[in-house]
Amino acid sequence: MAPVIISTDKTQLTQFSGNKSSYPVYLTLGNIPKAICRKPSEHTCILIGYLLVEKILASGLTKQDKSSRVQRLFHDSLKVILESLK
Repeated sequence: MAPVIISTDKTQLTQFSGNKSSYPVYLTLGNIPKAICRKPSEHTCILIGYLLVEKILASGLTKQDKSSRVQRLFHDSLKVILESLK
């Protein structure tokens, strides 16, 4: 058994045509020493997918309903991305 760490962070794809952004999802193992894990040259993280960055249409939705939809979209997306890990 090894702990698995999933991480994501907003990444700007371009600044010249509409400021497109993406949320890549990375996977790493939790038992890798910090001295190695923090060095990009060691390639300890792998890209496993991207999260959707589209806006949720909020017309006719309450603030709570919009928040609920965003949370469901996030969790459903991660479920699909992590399916092969199961």
